[in-house]
Amino acid sequence: MATYYGTPLEQIMRSLLPSAVRQETHSAKTRQVAELVHIPDEEALEKLSRRASRQHAILQLLKDSDPIPITDLGGSSVRTSITSLQEAGYITVRDEEVRRDPDAGEEFLESKPHNLNEGQRAAYRAICHAIDTSLDRGTGNEGLASSPKPILLHGVTGSGKTEVYLQTAQHCLDRGKSVLVLVPEIALTPQTVQHFKSRFSALQDQVAVLHSHLSQGERFDEWHRIRKGEAKVVV
Repeated sequence: MATYYGTPLEQIMRSLLPSAVRQETHSAKTRQVAELVHIPDEEALEKLSRRASRQHAILQLLKDSDPIPITDLGGSSVRTSITSLQEAGYITVRDEEVRRDPDAGEEFLESKPHNLNEGQRAAYRAICHAIDTSLDRGTGNEGLASSPKPILLHGVTGSGKTEVYLQTAQHCLDRGKSVLVLVPEIALTPQTVQHFKSRFSALQDQVAVLHSHLSQGERFDEWHRIRKGEAKVVV
């Protein structure tokens, strides 16, 4: 990007980092969760049910469950019971990272690939050939050619360009690569996210979104997901 746009590398790097990351003003959001590590025998459970009913109730909840947030168990009102169970070696309490998901509560119904028409197939084949050539001629560093060529896909609104993008993205994923989708204006982001999360419904947790309308916490979390390689598709 620095070479293409004739821009200092420092400016490029700054533009890639959300301000929450650059300025270190935010951190990961966490919550405390309780997890069962040892199930008491029947005699001990019986004693707890008589003498410490709240501890007994917490153990019953954890017995057939994944780790449960302390707040869901009663928060500060059960803190003494939680401490007693920890000291007895029945449970452990740890911090769990909570993702601030920009699309929390949204539902994305799976969409299947469409049959491409002749023009779409020609474009798809040309793009995939360029990708494969670039990867196969790789430098041995990141598996990318030293000078990949841009490809212009021309078509009026409604001509099916999006389907070509989606199937090309799938081709990249099939080659073990990740996909970066640059949207020309922020107003188009919701429909672009809808397209990609619906098509890659099985990978929804691996589709990340970054734009200026996200909260600083959301941008922090999405950027770190990308950095850790948890996101295969980034819009």
